[in-house]
Amino acid sequence: MKNPRKQENLKPFKEGEDSRRNLKGRPRKKYSEHIADLQQKGYQAPTKTEYFDMMGLLLAMEEKDLKEFEEDQTRPYWIRLIVIDLNSKSTRQRMMSDYRDWLFGRAEQKTDITSKGEKILKEEKPDLTHMTLEELKALKELQNKAFGIPPKERNKTKY
Repeated sequence: MKNPRKQENLKPFKEGEDSRRNLKGRPRKKYSEHIADLQQKGYQAPTKTEYFDMMGLLLAMEEKDLKEFEEDQTRPYWIRLIVIDLNSKSTRQRMMSDYRDWLFGRAEQKTDITSKGEKILKEEKPDLTHMTLEELKALKELQNKAFGIPPKERNKTKY
């Protein structure tokens, strides 16, 4: 029998289609397959309610109890990760802020770009139905003059 590892026994790939070549690569598992594998091992995902209940209880615990909880290897890993983050000064504030926003709702975020804090008034349009045609023409002439419309262009507006 020939040794397949020897250089003289190797056959180069044919140009184009070759049945020995795998162009698609190794097939990957789908998420549903990973989920099924984990469920067969007895793992279950926490529900949203369970997660936030756990967060509330962890936030109510004393520091020494949290440290004991973190070291207890019988606890689910996701809970221990939360406890590790709560014990870390760099992530604690953000986690508490996120939990508070979820529990009570995010505080109203106001952004004032245009009024510099002043109340913006709605522009009211005047009722011109009681004015005569001559008064309307005079008003239009004043508006054109105020907005800098040249006299040649003023007469082009229709009433």
